[in-house]
Amino acid sequence: MKEYTVFFNNDMGHLEINNSSTLPDNIKKFAYNKIKNKVLCTTDNKNLGFRFFILIHGLNDRWTYEFKDCRITLDYSDLDKYDSRIMKSI
Repeated sequence: MKEYTVFFNNDMGHLEINNSSTLPDNIKKFAYNKIKNKVLCTTDNKNLGFRFFILIHGLNDRWTYEFKDCRITLDYSDLDKYDSRIMKSI
């Protein structure tokens, strides 16, 4: 069974995969499909236009799935953590 680890990060308000050049397209598509219920978008509380993607509070930083003949681990540990001093929910 092939194993892949997908690392997500927030790059200037865009949710991206750090290691996307080393992943097959079907793995990237699978990973982006799985984040829909685990990540929230927030903005800065001073209305400067900053956007942050954060992991929903209380969820694990790493999730592992089996997809076809692969084991895929999604790693959200590089995403920002919610900080009410600089962020507000959208």
